[in-house]
Amino acid sequence: MLSKIYSAAIFGLETTLIEVEVDVSNGLHSFSIIGLPDISIKEAKQRVSAAIKNIGAKSPLRANKKITINLAPADIKKYGSYYDMAIALGYLLASEQIIPFSPEKKIFVGELTLEGLVKPVRGVLAIAMWAEKSGYEYIFVPSRNAAEAAMAAKHLKVIGIKNLKELISFLENKINLSPYKAPKNFPHAFNKEMDFSQIKGQARAKRALVIAASGNHNVLLL
Repeated sequence: MLSKIYSAAIFGLETTLIEVEVDVSNGLHSFSIIGLPDISIKEAKQRVSAAIKNIGAKSPLRANKKITINLAPADIKKYGSYYDMAIALGYLLASEQIIPFSPEKKIFVGELTLEGLVKPVRGVLAIAMWAEKSGYEYIFVPSRNAAEAAMAAKHLKVIGIKNLKELISFLENKINLSPYKAPKNFPHAFNKEMDFSQIKGQARAKRALVIAASGNHNVLLL
C-alpha cells in the first residue's frame, strides 16, 4: 500500500511542506529513504524501526517487504529529525497495522527515541505560524514543544504528544487529547515593537548595528 503523511521543516527563514510518502510492496526486503536526506534522516530507519518494535508493532526491518520512503519535494536537501513521527505513521498506515485515518489538514513534527518517546525539535514556533497561516487544522508536536506552538495558534489545534503509542491511540479515536492552549500570561509572540533583547544569539551582528545606529553610520550585513 501507499500512504502520505504531511510534515514540515525550516529552510533558512522559510517553512516548507514536506510530504512523507511511504510505499510497502512485495519483494526482497529493502528499506530506503529517498528525497535528498542527510545522515540524521538516514539514521531515522534505526530510530523508527526500534520505536515501532517497542510499541508492539511489526518493525520495518523485520518485514519481508520492499519499503520506500520519499521525502518530497525531492530537490530540497532535508536535514534533522523532524520527520521521525511522520515516517513511523506512514509505515504503520501503509503496512495496515493501524486503523486508517485521514492525514489531510494535519502536520506531524517530532523526533522518536528507540522506545517510542517523542523528543522536542527546534523551530516549532515557525512551523506552527506557517501551519496557522496555511489553514491546517491540527499540528502534532512533542509535548515539550506544545507551549511554543500554541503561541501561534488561533484556529490551529496544537496536540502535544508524549509517545508514539499515544499518537496512534488518538488518531484511532481510542483516547481524547485536548488541544494545548497558551496561558493568558504567556509572553506575546507578535509584539509590534521589536527589540534586540528579543533576538536570540547574533551578538556580533547586534553589537555592529548598535554601534552603527549610535554613530549614524551606514551598515551592510552579509
